[in-house]
Amino acid sequence: MSSLATLLGAAGIDITPSASGLPGSSMLVQLVGGLQFDAEIATIAAMIISAAVWALSAHSSNYQGASKGKVALIASGAAAILIGFGPSLVEALFGIGQAAH
Repeated sequence: MSSLATLLGAAGIDITPSASGLPGSSMLVQLVGGLQFDAEIATIAAMIISAAVWALSAHSSNYQGASKGKVALIASGAAAILIGFGPSLVEALFGIGQAAH
């Protein structure tokens, strides 16, 4: 593995991402943006449903249901954070990977 990295480094290969590198790249960016929007909508729905489960279960003294609703609300909040932070996280990890060579 390291010999391959040495060989590629010795050849002077420099690969940088380019939006114009392949046909349809702009369509892929739009697709990912649409998927991110759909995921945000699904997360909002999950938060509403889990908050309702939590509230109704707590009101009816169903502590197991209230606990599940609370966990689902926290999980959907974490999902919202990851959905919003995802592009920045990928860019940061890509930058770390680029700095490694």
